Amino acid sequence: MDTDPGSKEVFVAGCKVKLDFRRTDANQWSVGGTIICGVGENMRATSFHTKPCATREEAEKQALGEAGALIGTNTPTRDQGADTSGER
Repeated sequence: MDTDPGSKEVFVAGCKVKLDFRRTDANQWSVGGTIICGVGENMRATSFHTKPCATREEAEKQALGEAGALIGTNTPTRDQGADTSGER
């Protein structure tokens, strides 16, 4: 069983995903993640967090699922001015 919080970088659909593992006071694992897509002035980042999980592996699986879902739905990032009004 891995007990070192640490971090990990992986690529999902061409985007870099950085996972920062954390231990909670209740001895559970959670992940704070950052998705980085694009290059140069078109580079954007989206952050997310998982719910606490019993194991690090569970938390990593949840984080990778969340990253895949965010990338797959083209979720607006903090640097993009997304129009949420529904008008075009």
